Amino acid sequence: AWEVFNLIKLAYYHSIITGFMTPLKTEHKQFLTQALLPLLKLSNYSQFHAPMCNCLIPFLHKDQETVSVIFITIFKYFPKVEHRKGLVFLGLIEKLLNYVTPN
Repeated sequence: AWEVFNLIKLAYYHSIITGFMTPLKTEHKQFLTQALLPLLKLSNYSQFHAPMCNCLIPFLHKDQETVSVIFITIFKYFPKVEHRKGLVFLGLIEKLLNYVTPN
């Protein structure tokens, strides 16, 4: 039940994030760094990684500065022992790279 609740919250957050105007406000960037990205360190991240990815993509579209913040955090929390979670992280990196525009 708790997992379903969190999936619903992430879907709700996605709809809010897509409505953020550009340039992103400071509080929107803080939401990314203080609320969303710390979810990467959870042991059950693989259970909600798809909706999490959907929440990160709009940030990549709206502000190029978030690219480095997102990828640094992914590498910071990259699992060193949990190989399955590592594969999920690699999938996340691959998907997010599709939305990064080269400078």
